[in-house]
Amino acid sequence: MEAAASMQDHVKENTMVLAPLNGADIQERLRINVHTGRIFPSCVYISSYIEEPGVVLTGKPGKIIFGRDPAYPDHTPHELFRLFQKASIDYEWKEDANPAIWEKYIFIASFSLISAYSNRTLDEILEEPSLKKEVIGIMNEINSIALKKKIQLPDGIVELSLKKATMFPRGTQTSLQRDISQKKGRSELELFGGTILHLGKELGIPTPTTRKICQELERI
Repeated sequence: MEAAASMQDHVKENTMVLAPLNGADIQERLRINVHTGRIFPSCVYISSYIEEPGVVLTGKPGKIIFGRDPAYPDHTPHELFRLFQKASIDYEWKEDANPAIWEKYIFIASFSLISAYSNRTLDEILEEPSLKKEVIGIMNEINSIALKKKIQLPDGIVELSLKKATMFPRGTQTSLQRDISQKKGRSELELFGGTILHLGKELGIPTPTTRKICQELERI
């Protein structure tokens, strides 16, 4: 978290921070370096990818979902609400944003890891039984971690996540797949595979599918 380290001296007690990245533990990662201010657990639902340096292509307008900072449970960011409304930014405030964050994470982490490993698109993964089985394996590992952390995901979350993948156009790639195939060096592998492995070890949850895929990706 280079950005967090660089901003720590500039964050005041009343500073509000949103970091709607793809990881499940972004708020906790930020807190390692940023010890003051309000950091709201958040995620964003939007279709976008980096076509080339400085060029980001997006699909339909997205929505920011965020909730209370556990360190400041009584603080409601009305200033942010007004800012988003004035800027016509779609948002949803939740008392607990973790279920929404993990619902997104179980989908994006699983498909990102398998698409990067196989260099296949979402539709190709769903059509290949062995790849689909590995996606389901990672989803089940993430779901077990979420349950151990007492994060309540919707019933049938694995089936719901698989169905979500069918709604994307044929040929859809993940950003991790593109980064790995183009050998960019920096990628979201740590946010996806690394987080699952770390939390699985910490909570005593076996993560054999994720471990196998990460080991393969490290060889690419």
